[in-house]
Amino acid sequence: MTTGERPLLALATCAAYPDLTPDDGDLIAALETHGWRTSALIWNDPAVDWSLAAGVLVRSTWDYHLHHGQFTAWLDRLDRQGIPVLNPTAAIRANLDKRYLRDLADQGIPIVPTRFVDPGPVVPDLATVMDRLAWGEVVIKPLVSGGAHRTWRVRRAEADAFQAELAETVQSTGAMIQAFAPEILADGEWSLIFIGGEYSHAVIKRPKTGDFRVQDIHGGTITVATPAKALQVQAATLLAHMAAPLPYARVDGIARDGTLWLMEVELIEPNLFLRHAPGSAARLASAVTAALS
Repeated sequence: MTTGERPLLALATCAAYPDLTPDDGDLIAALETHGWRTSALIWNDPAVDWSLAAGVLVRSTWDYHLHHGQFTAWLDRLDRQGIPVLNPTAAIRANLDKRYLRDLADQGIPIVPTRFVDPGPVVPDLATVMDRLAWGEVVIKPLVSGGAHRTWRVRRAEADAFQAELAETVQSTGAMIQAFAPEILADGEWSLIFIGGEYSHAVIKRPKTGDFRVQDIHGGTITVATPAKALQVQAATLLAHMAAPLPYARVDGIARDGTLWLMEVELIEPNLFLRHAPGSAARLASAVTAALS
């Protein structure tokens, strides 16, 4: 970097989104007001020289779960080169495997009831699990996943038919067998966004008719909404159990009887819905700049 040249902040993305997403437009403009020049770089492109960057902001690396080993090796490489990463690589690594939810549950954080199955050859019988826990419907998810990849909603009568999918998932990444939350269909799923450790804004995500997946790639929709103060406090509390204040975080869950029941904490590459919250991109740019100072 020549004298007087603005430092480069690399915005890590994936091959499917080489130009990032519409949500990043305001963020890029805000980062430039802080003196950064930015470039969208594909995280697993071997031609990229990451050492040219003063920092890496993880944005749309939405295929990392398909290349888990390669992704962690990339993080290791950035660490060896001394390149700051946001969120920090320690927080990203801890968030890769959804068994962090089990750790939070052990600390008293309410999570949607879940049976965790460690990766390996031992596969529980799905019908037996559902009967013992009195779960009429469940959702099967990989322990390492994103975008509802390999995620199935299973009714008790379908348990035997999905045993093979469960077995394949357990043997590859491990699995979650999660009680289906009817609130997803009735009320939607909350996403509470935190910037610089402070609550920023929230949306409710709803699935399309006939589906249970709330992601927009599956036809889901979002509505800007303000959660009850109690839900905001609960989300902030559980984040405090996980890490020091981070530039960005997203807490996903359902509201049940006035309590936030956690479904996921997104610390790697969440959609932050910046376009739907005026000022949020500027706040994130400030938080990123402070973290890299």
